[in-house]
Formats: sequence, structure tokens, C-alpha cells
Amino acid sequence: LLDNIHNPLVNYDPSFVESDQSMTSILPYASQTFPKAKLIPIVLKYSISLENCRQLTVDIANLPGKNLVIASIDFSHYLNTSQALKNDQITLALIKNRSYQDILSLDSGYLDSPASLVTALLYFDHMGKNDMKILQAANSGQRGNQYAETTSYFSIVYTKSHGEKE
Repeated sequence: LLDNIHNPLVNYDPSFVESDQSMTSILPYASQTFPKAKLIPIVLKYSISLENCRQLTVDIANLPGKNLVIASIDFSHYLNTSQALKNDQITLALIKNRSYQDILSLDSGYLDSPASLVTALLYFDHMGKNDMKILQAANSGQRGNQYAETTSYFSIVYTKSHGEKE
């Protein structure tokens, strides 16, 4: 399947994927849930441009068959709970407004992979999946010491608008 992605920014490095926490936590679940699926883990660098995100979106959309895109992203990092929650609201507003360039400018106080988020959003838009539903929002500081450094997580699903065929 990687042969179908004609992007000079994409290369195959299984050792990197094996050492990436976001990949090693989600891939076993994805492969068990979708046992017939061919999984293509993609890890994006922090410094990818909006144009590169757009090109990768087209490459992913042109892969054969049905595709499920999962973006494993940690949101606010290294902040107390109160500041993390404020940053998360800013990030969610940028997501809802599709403020791609603003998202790409965010640092780890907001999320750990702006390019992954932008690429996923562009893909969902490209595929007509504009109906956003937040299944869960969590912050590690809400489960313990609210003054400790935290990490936020969102479970967000995009589907086609009501009445449209999937």
C-alpha cells in the first residue's frame, strides 16, 4: 500500500513506529478490532507545511478500498489542569473552525502533533465527513493531582452529515 503514496516526505521506518508510544498503544487495538485491515502507521514530523498535509491527504484518499483514519494525538502537555483545560478549549475551537494554519502553529502546550491533526481534518473534509462528535474528553490532572503536569485526550469521530450515505 505504501507504493500508492507518492509523497517525498513519506518513508518506511518500522523501527521508528515500534518506538513511538502513540503507535504502540493504538496498533494492537486496531489490528484486533479490524483483523482483515491493512494498517499503515504514519508518524508526522512537527514541521510539516499545510501544503504537505494537503498532499498527504490526497495520497491517503487515493488508497484502494475503504479507509479508516485514526489520528493518535496527545493534546495539552506539561501544564496544570486549569491551563490545560483552557488550551484544550482553544484547540477545539480551532478544530471546529478548521483553522489549519493556526493549528500548525500550536506547540506542545496544545497538542503533540499539529500536522497529524491537520492531515486528519483535511482527510475528513475531503471525504465529506463533516459531522464531528466528541465521544470523550479527558485530562490526566482530573484523575489526580490537579497541579501536576497533565496530558489531555479527546476521542472524536467524524461521519458524513445525517442523511448522507457512508
